[in-house]
Amino acid sequence: MLTSPTPTPTLMDMDRLLALRRFDLATDLALQSKSKALCQHVLARAGWEMLFSTLRPQLHHLLDASLPDAALPDEAHYGLQLAWTVEAQRLPHQVERALAARPMQQAGLQSLLQSRCAQMYDDTPAALAWAQAAVRAHAGTLQPLGLWARFALGFSLLDAGRPQAAVEPLTLALKGAHRDGLVILQMDALHVLARAHDEMANDAQAQACIEGLEALASQHSLNALPALDSLRRLAAHRALRGACVEPVSGLTRTELTATMTFPDLALLVQQALVDGRLDRAGEAIRELRQREAQSYCPQKWRNELSYLEMSWAARLGQLVQSPPAESDAFVGLYALQRAVMRAGAALLSDTPWPAADLDALASELRTRALHRLHGRLILVRALSQPSRKEQDADLLEWLCSSPLDTLDALWLAPPLLAGLEQLLRSPQWRGDAAVRVRAQTLVQRLLGPPASALASSNASGVRAPPLDLTLREWQVLCLIGQQLSNAQIANSLCLSLATIKTHINRVYCKLGIQQRIEAVQRARALVSIHGAD
Repeated sequence: MLTSPTPTPTLMDMDRLLALRRFDLATDLALQSKSKALCQHVLARAGWEMLFSTLRPQLHHLLDASLPDAALPDEAHYGLQLAWTVEAQRLPHQVERALAARPMQQAGLQSLLQSRCAQMYDDTPAALAWAQAAVRAHAGTLQPLGLWARFALGFSLLDAGRPQAAVEPLTLALKGAHRDGLVILQMDALHVLARAHDEMANDAQAQACIEGLEALASQHSLNALPALDSLRRLAAHRALRGACVEPVSGLTRTELTATMTFPDLALLVQQALVDGRLDRAGEAIRELRQREAQSYCPQKWRNELSYLEMSWAARLGQLVQSPPAESDAFVGLYALQRAVMRAGAALLSDTPWPAADLDALASELRTRALHRLHGRLILVRALSQPSRKEQDADLLEWLCSSPLDTLDALWLAPPLLAGLEQLLRSPQWRGDAAVRVRAQTLVQRLLGPPASALASSNASGVRAPPLDLTLREWQVLCLIGQQLSNAQIANSLCLSLATIKTHINRVYCKLGIQQRIEAVQRARALVSIHGAD
């Protein structure tokens, strides 16, 4: 029995579906009809909404099916194709080449595309200028291009180190996207808004953005979007920050694999540093270095790698390499991050910045509402104080702040350990009992797992002593790492107390150690890498 063919829908049929915002059904019918005219009609009426909604995959098929016969596509198709390329495929270089060969007739759309490309290539001044031009061209927020322009502006303002100014355009983009069902734009806006609030240390607002994005992803079964991956890493990063005095719960510890992305590898290093697994951290850092040498990495990732390398080196008592100074006149978020890292590197190298330079940088960070970064600098400045009284006062103030940042504490562990030990022994201590417990717990966290526990978990067996230590000196240092007294070490090794003191003096001289607590930290760090006898 023959069946009659399904009739081809008419433009009127399509208009009815589009008026009801049934873009999915209209797209399916247009594709099934294999009518280029119908596909072009749906694309012209609903293409931008589809780009920023859950229908983004169907848009790709619609773009292919509606490609004009002429060598050059029409302006509407051309603009959507470039927007798809930069937003869905993340290929800004292809868009830049296309725009150089054939500029858009719509100046506002050209500005938007150029802003997004510049942002992906770390050209923040250009991204900001193009985004501002795009907002002027799309004055309202009733169309997707107006919302996209405000998202681009908010993103550029954050990269420029102005998170407070970024909140308004991002909120406008978020509200408009929610109103119009543009789920992917909602998620992108929530991602950048969460980052802005995190930079301002607005923890409640940042957490609300994270939870909002996760709810959207669950509601619409979206699990593979860049914004969602970035938010999950931010949530894990925030959890690790608070691990100073409380264990991290609900955080999956990842294993190193060849398929891990650069940001996921960086997160693995953070986890390993918090857990005291310096061997695992070193392995992941070496992989990150190789990735950076072989492919393009945005400045955000390069800064993260520098910060992690500094933390790892400081934990091992190695020479800390300061990141290079910013060469451009434009000072954005990433240049300020590098400035704080350079101040920390100077402290770790026993050449702290002058107080006037630290104060000037602190003033700049406060003015920009970069409170998270300012908190990092506060710790640098406290440990840079020349007098013990001033350092004790600043450290006590830092201890009373909430929450403490574990990653910053690990980054500055050697001088921070000495400062906390000094503070806890100070006869002028006026902290309450809870703050004292917090300081003591933080000291144990910074020291890392006991050397005995690390050695027992090391499956590689006995190794030669690290650096230029003798076997006996290495044994003594490992026992120091277990926080044994000199008398206990002497009893354990069946040596005289005078001999143990001689070995300790030699160890201190070889490793450049000044205080007992630094020796404990170095012992545990070295055992984590080399194992113990």
